[in-house]
Amino acid sequence: MRIDLRFGGISGAAQADLRQTVAELAERRLKPAIAGFGEERIALAGRLERSRRREAYRVALRLRLPGGVLTADEEGDSVLPALRGAFDELARQAERHLAALRREGDWRRTERRARLRALKHGLQPERRDALESLSARIARHLPGLRSFAAEDLAAMAERGIAAADLIEARELIDEVVLDALSRHGEAPADDQAFLAWLYRLLVDRLDSLASAPAEAAEGPEALPPEPGVDETFEERLIAALDAAEAAPPAPPGLTALPTAWRRAWRLVRLVGLSPQQAASVLRVEASEVETYLAAATPVLGAHAAERGTSPIRS
Repeated sequence: MRIDLRFGGISGAAQADLRQTVAELAERRLKPAIAGFGEERIALAGRLERSRRREAYRVALRLRLPGGVLTADEEGDSVLPALRGAFDELARQAERHLAALRREGDWRRTERRARLRALKHGLQPERRDALESLSARIARHLPGLRSFAAEDLAAMAERGIAAADLIEARELIDEVVLDALSRHGEAPADDQAFLAWLYRLLVDRLDSLASAPAEAAEGPEALPPEPGVDETFEERLIAALDAAEAAPPAPPGLTALPTAWRRAWRLVRLVGLSPQQAASVLRVEASEVETYLAAATPVLGAHAAERGTSPIRS
């Protein structure tokens, strides 16, 4: 969790102690309430100020979580009680927020199943086997897709793109999978070309999100279960989507790179695409991908050296 504090009317010596106190309160009082969220997309901002006219303190905290922003504002004769009250209020709000998201997740699961069912049963019987085969091919790549999406969403949130806070990486991947299945006739037979095709669908979704207004979208109404319909296909794919974990963490410093550098580096070095295939995903020339890689590699190597980790593969 990133913490950014600002102060007003408080001495420099006191500020250092308060920064430590805030870090401890965040760890002790807030972290248990936000354990269900990914750390990389959580940010806490606060302002602590002392009144000039009377001996009083005001604490204003703002916690950014996936799906929303929580705020707490407390005043008191002493700064510590005000801080504790603000953190307690944020923890209560975070617990309610997480419960609401879980309820929404249950609804989305039903909605996903309905969309998959409608997609499958809208096909001719001979095409349904092809759809199941395609879903199995997609499932193998879910961890890498989710890591790519999470990284891009975190970088968007850092740049202040509010729409990135309204969707989780898992939800975005659900949409990409449904998009891929609905375009099953376009899926390349070659495995590497197929992988590039999936990532192109994901990048197009991410770019669309970056330019979209920050409005929470409502999904279509879930269809009721159809009597006598075999839901094995839907259940199997939904289970794969729900179980997919992100791939191993990326090298330190990757999220700080410019978007084009970061995407090119991940697609070539971590996903395993060729520069030409990465260029097709990013809709640029292969020479541009080579330029991005050449620029990103020394930066990542410097980050690795600072932390004493293994050097970056070139």
